[in-house]
Amino acid sequence: MFRQRLVKIFAETDDREASIYKPTCSLIQPMFADRILDSPLHAARFVSLIPFQRLEAPGQDKIEVWHSMQSFLARGCGDSEDHAVLLCNLLIGFGLDTYVCVGTNGEGSHAWVMQRQSLPSQNGSKQKPKVVFWESLTG
Repeated sequence: MFRQRLVKIFAETDDREASIYKPTCSLIQPMFADRILDSPLHAARFVSLIPFQRLEAPGQDKIEVWHSMQSFLARGCGDSEDHAVLLCNLLIGFGLDTYVCVGTNGEGSHAWVMQRQSLPSQNGSKQKPKVVFWESLTG
C-alpha cells in the first residue's frame, strides 16, 4: 500500500548511516550557487543537463529511492525526484519561494518544482499571487 502512494511523507533514501527512511522535507535545503550560476534560469539549465535515469529492478517497477544531493551529483544521473529536489534547493538559494510537487505524467510518477510569486496589482494596493511551474528535466 505504501509503495503505491505518490505523495511520500517518508521516503527511502541512500543514507545508510542514519535511518533509511527520512521525511521528504529533510532533503530540501538551500544551496547557494550564485558564485557559479548567475540566475535561477542558469540553475534550471544546469539541472536539466544532468541525464535522466530511472532506477528499475529487472522485471519490476521503479525503485523508489530519493538520493542526497551529493550522491545525485556524484552519480551524474537521476530520476525526476532527484532533479526536482536539486532545482528546488538551488532556487531557494536564490531567494525564491519554491516547493517540490509530486504527481504523474504520461510515463508514471513525476516530480517538478512550483514557485510562488507575489506581484503588485495594477492599482498597487494588493498583491496578486502567481504560480510558476519549473520542469527540472527540460529546464
